Amino acid sequence: MPHAAFAGDQPHLFFDTTDHASIDARSQALPWLQRARTEILAKADSYLQVPTAPYPLTGPQNDLGTAGRTLQNRLGTLGFASYLTGNPRYAEKGRDILLAVVRQTEPGNKAQWQTHLQQGDAAQAFAIGYDWLYDAMTEAERAEVRAEMEEVGALLYEANTTWGKDVPGVTSSNHNSVHFGALGLVGLALGDRPDWVDLATQRVRAFFRTFADPTGYATEGVHYVGYGLGGAVPFSMALKRKGGPDLLAEADETLAHVGDQMVWKLLPFDGLMLPLNDNFDRPAEIAALVGTLRHKRGDQLWATLESLEKSGSIDELGGYFGISYTAPFLFLWGDEPVAPVDPITAGLPLGHRFESGKVFLRDKWIGDDATHVSFKSGYDEHRGHDHQDENSVTFYAKGEGWLIDPQYWLERSDAHTTLKINGAEQIKGGDGRLVEYREDARGAFVRGQAEEAYDFDTAFVGQADRKLYFVRTPRPYILFRDDARTEDSGQKPFESRYVTYPGNRVEQAGEAVIIHGERNGAKALLAVFSGTEQLRVGEDDLSDVVLVRRGSTFRYDKYLRRLAVRFTDESPELISLVVPFEGDVPPAIAVTPGTQRYSFVVSVTFADAQCDAFLVEEDDISLQ
Repeated sequence: MPHAAFAGDQPHLFFDTTDHASIDARSQALPWLQRARTEILAKADSYLQVPTAPYPLTGPQNDLGTAGRTLQNRLGTLGFASYLTGNPRYAEKGRDILLAVVRQTEPGNKAQWQTHLQQGDAAQAFAIGYDWLYDAMTEAERAEVRAEMEEVGALLYEANTTWGKDVPGVTSSNHNSVHFGALGLVGLALGDRPDWVDLATQRVRAFFRTFADPTGYATEGVHYVGYGLGGAVPFSMALKRKGGPDLLAEADETLAHVGDQMVWKLLPFDGLMLPLNDNFDRPAEIAALVGTLRHKRGDQLWATLESLEKSGSIDELGGYFGISYTAPFLFLWGDEPVAPVDPITAGLPLGHRFESGKVFLRDKWIGDDATHVSFKSGYDEHRGHDHQDENSVTFYAKGEGWLIDPQYWLERSDAHTTLKINGAEQIKGGDGRLVEYREDARGAFVRGQAEEAYDFDTAFVGQADRKLYFVRTPRPYILFRDDARTEDSGQKPFESRYVTYPGNRVEQAGEAVIIHGERNGAKALLAVFSGTEQLRVGEDDLSDVVLVRRGSTFRYDKYLRRLAVRFTDESPELISLVVPFEGDVPPAIAVTPGTQRYSFVVSVTFADAQCDAFLVEEDDISLQ
């Protein structure tokens, strides 16, 4: 590709003085953009107080793992604030921070930049800082920064790590785009490293090709895709500006749908994202908005702003230390400012299926008491962030979380609403598949099969089939049936788990339990049947259960309460119901044999005599 500039010139990676009028106008075009501008300038004001003698790599808001992202945020915010306002104080402070870091740290020092990710974060910070703070530095100071970029770029270019491998499980990872996106940005900033730029182009193109399924579901989860895009997008924008290929345009078909994950994972209350895969229960990520703004997806923007507002995190429109710095690019993406459009106005349905095997269901779009259901059974391209949660279910209703996914750290299947078969848990890298999803007049049906999620040599699992029916109206609740068997005959032990919030209270009610929600005291009945026989649901003692992950120990009881039924059978037909209810009298549930082989009729009768009847078959559930 052509050289970006002569070495030593200001790179102008994203804009120059001729772009100022249009960027300034865009930053004030709509209320949400005005708010983003306000938050960027407020953060810039706060960064004026950051010490530089010495500059602290870590602090109350970040550790070494996010030291580079923190630097990106500080340098980018100060540099962009100076560009927007013309206030020299911002650029001067950014220059002081940039030079302090260059003089205090060494790119190859693992006590400062721990891994290739932190080196990549720092490299992106150096490139953006060099570009946006260029006029505030002397030529001698610029030379110091260029030397640092040369050193860190050489490390990233020459690194012989997994992240250079051309396989989907690697190219789809944030590690790939953060590492090589930063390498390319440094190469463009220096202006005389086409070899770095060419390698970065190959690797970032591969990231865009594999990071999400064709329907836009990024299998690392909302927050990791934000981090990954934070590495890929700035490089891609600068690459196009400097005459290279338009990587974003190449990926547009997928990018248009990436923000759908934020629409469908938005929980009804508190503005948080469902922590599925390696999501945290954090707000939405603005770094994932590239497709939203390019394709004018007002519904995706609505979900992001709703999340930030309801979670009290609207200041993240100005960036935050946990993610790559992308806030100013809100003013650059797309030709016209995009306005948020609520999902009702946008005409969104109440259910959505992603091709990689995730279904999300709601009963309505507005209100803290809305119902949200997820069902996962599919393939995660990037194995590092693949939880062992095939056929798992989550369920939120009446302002409470009844069945939850417990958090980023707890990846094992015994921390999810899943089935243990003949002593076997699901394995890392195991897959499920979503075989059916349909909507009908009163609800939705989902079916997943997950026998390949278990180690066959351990338990000879031949079937792990879960069917779920979600009743939307007039009282939302869920019913699901598990059919499981092993290839060897005879009675086997089975264990079905139901994971709820640690703050919820559990009350025994005969063989069933009543879960009392921690947020507003709403109640839900959990009842489980093996065929027509009701099984006793009990609570597990998790006080001694821990997970050691990446050198850290996590106690289960900090993140979840686990209810379970344990029984022996040869080929169980397990029926589970989670039914929120009003008043003191829980619904009555009865299971009787159906007219067809392996079928059952399940009746749910509420205190006011409303009765629902289901035909629960081996391969289907229907509300009669």
